[in-house]
Amino acid sequence: MSAPTARKSTPRKAAAKKAAPKTVERTDDERVEANVEQFEGFRERARSLKLGKNRVELEPYVITSDTFADGIDDDVVFRAPTDLRGKIAFQRASAAGDFPSLLEILGGAVALNRVINGFERYAEATGADAEEMFVGLCYTLINYFRGQGAADVPGGTHAS
Repeated sequence: MSAPTARKSTPRKAAAKKAAPKTVERTDDERVEANVEQFEGFRERARSLKLGKNRVELEPYVITSDTFADGIDDDVVFRAPTDLRGKIAFQRASAAGDFPSLLEILGGAVALNRVINGFERYAEATGADAEEMFVGLCYTLINYFRGQGAADVPGGTHAS
């Protein structure tokens, strides 16, 4: 018997090139009409999912001023974002675990600084871990504004 011969591979064919789509010149009015129709399609899709039916306006999450004992009489108030840009920023910060940004989105820079300073003072006085308290507050806020258990599902659920 002779030695087996090397198997020749068949040459690969290049992918067929698609013809460039024909561009149709449209007037500004036609473009606007097409956009309106497309946006209406988006709205109808959202309505079919019944997104608006389940929306509940949540009360702000409030930490009273005496909790921090920092000499500032105002409570620290965290509010859910109401505009699309704020909701997207909140979602991104939650998903990424960007907790400083999360607190800033919900309560502003002053709230973030008061929380950090308050936790650091408490940690100095008691030996507690300021970082653990900070993360715990952030998870509490995520669960409060997104629903119980939302903070416990990083990146989605097993079903997704």
